[in-house]
Amino acid sequence: MKNEKNTRNAADNDGKKKSKGLAKKVTGATIFVALIAALISLLGHFGIGFGDGLTLSKRSSNSDTVAEEQADEKDKDSEATTADNVDYLELTVSESSYIYRNSEYTLDDLVKELLTEKDIKVKIRDDNASKSAYDSLTEALDENKITYVEESEPNE
Repeated sequence: MKNEKNTRNAADNDGKKKSKGLAKKVTGATIFVALIAALISLLGHFGIGFGDGLTLSKRSSNSDTVAEEQADEKDKDSEATTADNVDYLELTVSESSYIYRNSEYTLDDLVKELLTEKDIKVKIRDDNASKSAYDSLTEALDENKITYVEESEPNE
């Protein structure tokens, strides 16, 4: 009988040791998962991971971002519409000649003439222009901060 009692006590002690070891493992795993969740949450606030990020001024919501994108698209559409309604001064580059208001100009004289105009926008038309003449014109317009568009080829 004494042997049976000792055997039972030994079995009970093994069970207690196993349950204590299991409890420690569960507690450790729970703490580990909680730390990982906290880390992911913190990284989300700084824009790393799944969150939108937190700026110093405010945290933007997804609906704010969508509204801003829609406003940007409307602005682009209105700019395109406005660009179509702008009156351009038409300028033609034919071979190595610059033609403006039915008169032929040198590049320097043309730029001087354009600079006398106020708030101008130039539309450049390529009429079999040489590459060097066309490139010289666009460089001169850029240097003098004259706004221009290049006439696109009609679709055939």
